[in-house]
Amino acid sequence: EGASQSDIAKELGVTRQTIRNWLKRLGN
Repeated sequence: EGASQSDIAKELGVTRQTIRNWLKRLGN
């Protein structure tokens, strides 16, 4: 099955962090 639950959660966390960084950049 490849990715475990924690791996998926980690990926989602990274994605959310990236989006947050982009929103900060766009806000400035």
